[in-house]
Amino acid sequence: MSGDQNGESRPVLDIPDDWSRALHAILAGGIRRIVVIGAADVGKSSFCRALLAQALRRRRSTALVDADVGQKTVGPPAAVTLCHEDDPAKTAALAFVGTTNPVHGFAQVVTGTRRLVDEAEADLVAVNTSGLLSGVGQRLKAAKLAAVRPDLVVALGSGRHLDALIAQEEDRPVLRLLPSPDARRKTRSQREQARRNAFRRYFEGSSVWRLSTDSLAGIGPRDLPPRLLVGVSDEAGRDIALAILIEVQPAERRLRLFGPDAQATASRVLPGKLRLDEIFRELPMPHEPGPDRREAGCLKRDETGGAGRRLSRQRRIPSTRCGSLLKPSGRSSGSSSSSGRSW
Repeated sequence: MSGDQNGESRPVLDIPDDWSRALHAILAGGIRRIVVIGAADVGKSSFCRALLAQALRRRRSTALVDADVGQKTVGPPAAVTLCHEDDPAKTAALAFVGTTNPVHGFAQVVTGTRRLVDEAEADLVAVNTSGLLSGVGQRLKAAKLAAVRPDLVVALGSGRHLDALIAQEEDRPVLRLLPSPDARRKTRSQREQARRNAFRRYFEGSSVWRLSTDSLAGIGPRDLPPRLLVGVSDEAGRDIALAILIEVQPAERRLRLFGPDAQATASRVLPGKLRLDEIFRELPMPHEPGPDRREAGCLKRDETGGAGRRLSRQRRIPSTRCGSLLKPSGRSSGSSSSSGRSW
């Protein structure tokens, strides 16, 4: 496991002694489902990688469900993702959430996590989670634990928010461990850059293709802004890809999309709650606050551990550089074109 699923090199893990003992006990105890929780930057991803690597050495089939929609270990942001550790370079499945803020995608995160865990078909499934532990984040973690029904919860670190969450899970086995000594706190800008890099890797090699507006399932195509991140699902309703909306073509009743070519199996398009500029920075939606701001006005601690901020408004990013984003350089007579040049 020397390479990150998202294409970045990973250092050899220096596993603390208490982690080593915990990994041995977990693998010897017949545990099949684990959820790892903790604040931001305590080593949750590292613990999951170490656990699954050791399980794989024992010839157990393993899977990782990445339920952190903002800071990804597996696949693109704005989705819950699944990979099998015998093929960590491949995202085996995803559940579209449509936002990198897990609070704004509360229901989709919970249902997506449950679905991918149920579909994992592995001897050992580890679920990695975000660092949100207070306020709505605590309720999200509790809902996720109830949906997944893990055999064990591994809690890294300490703090009153983590203690409060664990106290709610009195009927569920919880293993408390120290954070990784190698964990380093990331700045907000580092987190934003990590999201941009993850989106860039996901859309690398993508093409432009078309889909009927009938795929919108009752949503008016004129309500969709350009550069919108969307989810694409098949006839069975299974999410198969993410795409970026280039434009709506009302006369032809077509959508032009940029993403991994899913045209052959695509049946439905589900609009997300964020837009992306040409370097995959997140842009505000045209009408904020949006319809899913039920938690607007609640205070939460952000992923960097900073002071609380209101959720009713996202930080606006200047869009002066975004005028050419997703504008076709020329209309193609076909249904698809090569990656990059056409947007």
